[in-house]
Amino acid sequence: LCYAEIAVRTSKTDLHSGEYGGAAPNAHEELSRLLGRLKGADGKINIPGFYGPVKRPSKAELAAWKKLPFNEKDFLNKRVQGKGLVGLKKASVLERLWALPTFEIHGILGGFTGDGAKTVIPAEATAKVSMRLVPNQKLATVEGQLVAAVKRFAPKHVTASVRFLHGADPARIKIDTPAFQLLDQAFKEVTGRGTVPARAGGSIPVVPALASAGAPVILTGIGLPDDRLHAPNEKLELKQLWDGIEVFRR
Repeated sequence: LCYAEIAVRTSKTDLHSGEYGGAAPNAHEELSRLLGRLKGADGKINIPGFYGPVKRPSKAELAAWKKLPFNEKDFLNKRVQGKGLVGLKKASVLERLWALPTFEIHGILGGFTGDGAKTVIPAEATAKVSMRLVPNQKLATVEGQLVAAVKRFAPKHVTASVRFLHGADPARIKIDTPAFQLLDQAFKEVTGRGTVPARAGGSIPVVPALASAGAPVILTGIGLPDDRLHAPNEKLELKQLWDGIEVFRR
């Protein structure tokens, strides 16, 4: 993961739109355009060099994914609960979720957002963004690429900066290990079903260090797809909790 703040400044102070509107640059507008250049409407991340080390999943892995009970319409209607999916059309939904790096905007700060009305032209705007990295990408390299892209895409009348909050190199867990076989057996004994290897994004910085040291790292979950992770009404069903405890007890 690479988490950062991208800030744009257009003047020394906020301005009155009645006196300066139409001529003075607006920090929110400039930031929006900058973000739109970093990631296009087609879902492609336009940071030069960003996709360079990214490799497609193996044929065996893609074949295994096709056997999963994954339905795009159900994913949209029951989990996303929106009107449509986005992303690179040349990649399947599972590839977009599990195999390709991402660029997401989590929040935008600046200007006037309180109750009522205030005709201000904001002098500064900040976006909180993150990039989920995949195997072969390096955090330090991606950080440099983002800084260079912001500098390249920002217009001359704008002062743009990047501040990194936290991050970690990506890691891919090996499943051909005795530890994984023990986990798979435990799930079979408790639930009657084996495990299904899948990819997912998670910010656990110690994992790459452990994996590179040869330690047997296993990441597994006990939740359900509709648990609404990070949402206000996140849940965990009790049966999943008790089954999970029993799996780890074994």
